[in-house]
Amino acid sequence: MPNVLVFLTDGSQTNGLMEEDKTLKNYSKPLIDAGVAIMAVGFKNASDTELEMIASSPENVISHTGMEATEALTKAVERIVEKLCNCKYSTSKKTFITTKNHWFKK
Repeated sequence: MPNVLVFLTDGSQTNGLMEEDKTLKNYSKPLIDAGVAIMAVGFKNASDTELEMIASSPENVISHTGMEATEALTKAVERIVEKLCNCKYSTSKKTFITTKNHWFKK
């Protein structure tokens, strides 16, 4: 089972914007290099560009910018479970249906 980090944010980086060693990529890179798969989830005022800097791959970005937290997180949880289990949510059965054993990209 891989190590997974789910990063949630409703805004943009505010500290260290002008300091090169404090960029978001510099914070996430050591974790990615250590084999941690990072999923970046943004809502409300989150920056898609910053989510892409944090995530271990573009496929691991879930952006619900403009949505309030409750609605965005409900949708994000479905996507997170789908990615972690490689399954799909069935609205008719109100459950997740597994398609195969596959973990998302690191």
